[in-house]
Order: sequence, then C-alpha cells, then structure tokens
Amino acid sequence: MMKGRVTYIFLAACLAGAANAQISPTAAFSGALHESFESFTLGSGANSFGIMGNQATLSSTAPNYFYEDWTGLAGNHHFSLGAKGWAQVEQGGKGLGMDSSTFGTTTITFNSPVSQFGGYWNYAETLQGFNQFLITVKLYDSSDVQIGTTQLVNVPLVGDLLDPSMHWGGWTSTTPIAKVVYNGLGVVLDNVNAGGVVPEPAPIAAVGIGLLGLMRRRRKA
Repeated sequence: MMKGRVTYIFLAACLAGAANAQISPTAAFSGALHESFESFTLGSGANSFGIMGNQATLSSTAPNYFYEDWTGLAGNHHFSLGAKGWAQVEQGGKGLGMDSSTFGTTTITFNSPVSQFGGYWNYAETLQGFNQFLITVKLYDSSDVQIGTTQLVNVPLVGDLLDPSMHWGGWTSTTPIAKVVYNGLGVVLDNVNAGGVVPEPAPIAAVGIGLLGLMRRRRKA
C-alpha cells in the first residue's frame, strides 16, 4: 500500500511540474545560437529568412530591413531605415528593424527548442517623442501553446524622448521554447542569443497518465 502511495505522489509531482511551466527574466548571455545580422545585405525588406546559422527562421507580417547604426545624424551617410526611421545597434555595424508604417508581428521559429532566448530591443527613431513603449514578447512550446504569461521589454524615456540605446530583454523557460513571437510598430532587434535545450515536460506528463491508468486497471483486476 505504501508503495502505491509513493508512486501516486511521484506521478502527481511530475504532472504538476508539467502544468506549471515558468518563465523568468535572465541577464544578458552568449548562447549556442547567435545572430548579429552582420552577414546580411543592407535594406532588402524581407518577410522571411533564416537566422542563427539557419538554425531558426524569422518571419514577419511587416517587412524587415537590415540597417546600419545611426549615430544621431538622421539621413546622413548611413542606410538607416529610410522612411521607417533610424536606430542604433548593440554590437557590430548592423541591426534588424521592422517597418514602422504598419503594426507587425514577427515570429522566430527554432529548428530545435531552446531553454533561453534574448536580444537587444528598441523602436525606430521616427517613433521618438510619442510615448513610452512596451514591446510584447510571447514564448511558445512545440505544441504551439503559449508558455506562461506575455513578457514585456520596457524602452524607457530620457526626458520626453525614448532612450535610443538598445535594451536587453531575455528569458529562461522551464519548458523548451519552440518559437518566439513579438509585436510592435517599428521594433528593432540586435545581438540575438538562444541557449540550450531542456527536457520537454509534456512527455513526462503523458507517461505519468499512462502509468496511472495501468495501476487502476491492475487494481480492478
């Protein structure tokens, strides 16, 4: 009888762990997967392309533009984002910017799920002076179910303007991250990193349910 109780307690713990996936903010890290956008051609306006050595695919409802760092001289010798605005970069000389004329949704889908994801974020400079902005980020598992709650990247104000420097936003999940979805108007992104894979809790839950069913059938027999 004691053995049966211990088994039930163990299975209950497994099922609880699968149901209570957690996301926690993480400090900037260097992951096994990395993208700095340095190898891409300026401009392009692409909606879908491979990143991180083709270990992930980025697709968007709004065109994305590869831009050079803007140092404060709008329309000068840098490509910038043209009518989409200007932006700084976190590292190197290029970054990725979403067309700011249309509110867009961008999805990063990994070939293999990861346990960590993060990057440096901001908005195109044409949006400066409007309001303080929050970039929304959602993480999904391999079953396309959102993990935890929607995450936010805060771009603070400096006086009446948005801080033009890039701001880190990164997270660790107890459930493997199969894709990342972010929304915004003129969102810019640079120096993206993703970490290692963790065991998927869903199969553990499935095994637990199967064992419970088997135990019940044995008791009836």
